[in-house]
Amino acid sequence: MAFYRARSRHIVAAILAASLADVATPCLGQATGPVAGVGQSGAVTVRATVKSIDLATRHVTLVGPEGNAFTLKIGDLARNLGLVHVGDQVRATYYRSVVFVLSPPNAPLPADSVAAAAATAPRGDLPAGAAMNRVTITGLVVGVDAAAHTLQMIDPTGGEIHTIAVTDPQRQRQLDNIKVGDTITTYITEALLVSVDRA
Repeated sequence: MAFYRARSRHIVAAILAASLADVATPCLGQATGPVAGVGQSGAVTVRATVKSIDLATRHVTLVGPEGNAFTLKIGDLARNLGLVHVGDQVRATYYRSVVFVLSPPNAPLPADSVAAAAATAPRGDLPAGAAMNRVTITGLVVGVDAAAHTLQMIDPTGGEIHTIAVTDPQRQRQLDNIKVGDTITTYITEALLVSVDRA
């Protein structure tokens, strides 16, 4: 399995706004350990049937469970495409977990990071692959407006201030527990597993 780790301020900055926007849905937890907190996770599995294959251009047309057809260009990293036949089943499972950790002022914080891993099927097997991505982002609370149900957050190293609207009534009541100077660390884990089953 190939594994690599990358740190990029541009990636971290771009993901910060998107990941902190999720605070409006899951609740927040008090930090009690390196990855203690609360959040949500889930997985979705979809199946599609191979309708046609063009090995010269590496285009594969699939038919989804509701009869919708779509064509994909398969990259060169996907091995053994020639072993796929019309009628084979393609199964894809997507998993996502988001955990929020609320830390008091001056608590030690994890560094923002992006880590990824990937694997492919051995030569001679039906095509299969897995990819995983884990992102750690920390935002500093610089404003709380309980009446307007909003939080203002910023990357602790500086940058743009993001205003997050908390729309869920249960989460709105939790705003009383959040103070300026607190930090919220978001741990996002995503994984995609793809395999082909013989018809």
